[in-house]
Amino acid sequence: LVFLGETRCDEIPPELKSALDEYPWSTLVASTGKGRKGQAGVPLFSKEQPLNIWKGTGVEEFDDAGRLIIAEYATFFFAGAYAPNSGARLENLPKRRRWEATIRRKLSDLDVKKPVIYGGDLNVAHQKIDAADYGVNIRTAAGFADQERADMTALLGSGFTDTYRSLHKDSAAYTSYLWMGARIPARLDYFLASNRLVENITESDVMDDGMSASDHCPIMLKIII
Repeated sequence: LVFLGETRCDEIPPELKSALDEYPWSTLVASTGKGRKGQAGVPLFSKEQPLNIWKGTGVEEFDDAGRLIIAEYATFFFAGAYAPNSGARLENLPKRRRWEATIRRKLSDLDVKKPVIYGGDLNVAHQKIDAADYGVNIRTAAGFADQERADMTALLGSGFTDTYRSLHKDSAAYTSYLWMGARIPARLDYFLASNRLVENITESDVMDDGMSASDHCPIMLKIII
């Protein structure tokens, strides 16, 4: 599977399909709300067609922004997301916390049926090791606020594992280096997996390519499932 976050596309560009031609099945959740055209947007590419696809959370305030896609396969669910940003002054934090509560419920419901892999730009540096403090008060910055970190802790506590941290206990790796024009290296992108899949994780890494094609580095997960 290949999942991309915040493509800002209304449809998948032909050149992108061509570049990922070994993943012949694809779909896109695009922004549909008024004034949101060209924002967010999350496509999924797959080597095989999923059994089922769900687009969005089912909650209106989130689903005009193209932020979530869920694919069902024979032995697992994949959920890919581009989480909302809490805003420069955390003005969107209440909405962001509602998003987190919605996602937590949805993933927990899926996890009852089959194991879940959840990934994407989750817009939070969960632990101190996940952010490099460059002299800014990061506890009042989006992605670094105590409430956002607490929500990630709650999600993990509901039955999920941070796959990168499970293999790299003490390694600092960053997927984003810029925030609102400031240089704050942070790990904002994740693959989480149902706890019962932990022993099946063989590799989970940040592919730091210097952000040549994006303001985020790719991440990868290899798991037996």
